[in-house]
Amino acid sequence: MTSKADKNRRTSYTLAAARRKVEESVGGDTIEIFVEEGGEAFYLPHPYFYDTATKKALKGADDEDESAQGRILLGDEQYEKFIEQGGTDEGINLVMIAVGQDLKDSQGN
Repeated sequence: MTSKADKNRRTSYTLAAARRKVEESVGGDTIEIFVEEGGEAFYLPHPYFYDTATKKALKGADDEDESAQGRILLGDEQYEKFIEQGGTDEGINLVMIAVGQDLKDSQGN
């Protein structure tokens, strides 16, 4: 049987507090990637924090355009520098797979 105290006990969050909690659990709202150790850092949004425009762009991306995901996530300027320094579209895909695996592991799945 549930007591009145149990019924009154609940967890509540402000949206800002919930965001901070998730950011802390996944290491922030951006992912930092490097082409090579000690190289320039590139930043893309963490999948949990994609804005509406990013979600729509990824959903509408041409499957035949190998650079679409990288351009959407890094932006054109960062993407060009990333490629110039030896980064690849496959590398971005691998980073996103690694992020997905980290999320799965952190959730105990």
